[in-house]
Parts: sequence; structure tokens; C-alpha cells
Amino acid sequence: MTNSKHASTTETFVHQDIDRAIALAPHAGEIEPGTGTQVRAIVNEFERWSAWTYAAEADEGSAFDTYHTPSTEIDSSEHMYLAAALDHPYEAAVAFHGFAPSCTDIDIYVGGNMQLAQRRELAERLRWETGFDAVAARPNDGELWRKYSGTHRRNIINRIITEGNSRSVQLEQRREPRREAAKTIARTVAEHFR
Repeated sequence: MTNSKHASTTETFVHQDIDRAIALAPHAGEIEPGTGTQVRAIVNEFERWSAWTYAAEADEGSAFDTYHTPSTEIDSSEHMYLAAALDHPYEAAVAFHGFAPSCTDIDIYVGGNMQLAQRRELAERLRWETGFDAVAARPNDGELWRKYSGTHRRNIINRIITEGNSRSVQLEQRREPRREAAKTIARTVAEHFR
């Protein structure tokens, strides 16, 4: 495990060359609480998973307002270990996020470039395992799709997998699922990639 700490931020990268999947929490710590816990759960419980997190704590004000960078704008030159993660040919990736959209009551929104049928299956498993409302992202979801689908090619989740691969998942979660079922959600996602 490698750590880099500057001011109120910490970047962590856990990796072995045999790893073929990666779990990411680009907004861990107080930015989107619970997402770092989910990444640690996967890397601690499943073999062949790497992990990358960027966490921040706020001395004053909001960590989200100060440190949140949209996933399409995350720059590897600003993160000591992200470039190393991007250099590895991962076959699968999941990014854990938090969200609080005003346009929906959905608890867990399953986006990414994974095929819709597979994302629907994952959403159903998440509903079953957690009791929270989970749905697969679809293009006709309007604002939800535009903001949270995780399908843009510049999104970190799609830049970190091998070119042409469609095994990325971006999981947007309200605070309650992250607080009450963080590890269950993480395990369910990791098992879905088997």
C-alpha cells in the first residue's frame, strides 16, 4: 500500500501486478463519506483487486465544496499514484460515489459502460441484498443520465480500463446506503464481476 498525504488530503493506491480489477473512490473521506470504506472492503476481501482512493477532510467548510472534482475532470498529473493506476491494463473497474439529486428518490444508481442487462442484474442484486431502491442508468433518465451515468469517455472509470472494454460500473449512492450498507454494497458489486 502506498500513501501520499498533503494538507487535508490523502491518496492511496493498493496494487499487485496480477490484479485485473480496480475499485476507486475518487471522492473519499468527507467528500463523499463511506466510499473509501467500500473500496477497502473490496481490496481486503477479494483477490486480484487493486484500489485507488483520494480522500479529503475539511478543517473548515465543506470538503465536498473544496475538494470535489468531477470524474470527467480528474487529472492524473495532480495525483501522485493515479498515473500508475492508469498505466495498468485493468479488465474491470468500479467507482463508488455519493450523490443527492433533487430529481429522483432512487437510492443507488448503477451507471458505467457495462451492458444495460448486466447493470440491471446488479441493481436487482443490490436491491435484494440491501433493501435500498437501486436502478440501472438508462439514456432516457434525463438529468440523472446526464449527470450520473458514468458513460463519458473522459470519466476516470472509463479511462482506467483497457480500451474497448465495457466492464466499468459507476455506483452513485445516497448517504443512507453508504452509511447503513456500505460493505454489503461493495461485496455485492465485487461478486458481480466474478
